[in-house]
Amino acid sequence: MAIDHRGAWVGTPTELGEFSVAVEVTDGCFRRMTTKTLRVSPAPILSVNAEKLEFRIIQGAPPFDAGLIQVSGAPEETAYQLDVLDAPWLKAGIREGALPKAGRAFVSDSVRVTIDAEKLPAGTHHATLRFSAWRGANAPELRYTVHVAPAVSAFPKVEWKPLLIPERHTIVEVPGVADITPPVVHRPPPPVFPKYIPKPKPKPSSPSNWIRSRVLPIPKVVLPPPAPAKPAAPERTKPSAMPPPPEPAKPKAAH
Repeated sequence: MAIDHRGAWVGTPTELGEFSVAVEVTDGCFRRMTTKTLRVSPAPILSVNAEKLEFRIIQGAPPFDAGLIQVSGAPEETAYQLDVLDAPWLKAGIREGALPKAGRAFVSDSVRVTIDAEKLPAGTHHATLRFSAWRGANAPELRYTVHVAPAVSAFPKVEWKPLLIPERHTIVEVPGVADITPPVVHRPPPPVFPKYIPKPKPKPSSPSNWIRSRVLPIPKVVLPPPAPAKPAAPERTKPSAMPPPPEPAKPKAAH
């Protein structure tokens, strides 16, 4: 293998493994060297758990599940793609789109297939699922065949015809049979209840558009007598205007 002027690897590896490659770039004055690791892995190999599937349905049947496909192979974590060739009525749903990693619970990836043949005409229809990986060693294909039967021929036509049974009348005569007449039961007549007749209302002497009014007497109002006036309080005078208190009488001298 070699590296072209754009820095891309060219050539075909012939051995598996990891190779350390020293790459040197120089312009005559300066140089730079780096180390690259080239890992050569085997070409991916895919495997599916079915090769050919065939279904028989009636024209106008609803969509149905066509099963689960297990996709396995090597190496691990290899991405793959799924192509449906010339069959819009075939739907495929991929769970992850890559092979499981080592140590996981699943050893394969799954693809759910659904067939929607409701609008397919009567006849035989084919579809192909192709699994492929980038530079894979193989590309397995899964072929589907759907036989669509006409809806009329699926159920035979049934014509209903009434069963013709001849009518027969047999007259049997029994001698010594007398006619029995049931006794007549006299029932009392039903009770008669008096009919309620409402009394007529008296006609007003005045026209009906008159308005009757009633004059109520005015109640007599008695007012209580007025309360007596309170006596006026004596007028207060200032202390300076009050007369001086009388002087006490002097005792007379004894003779």
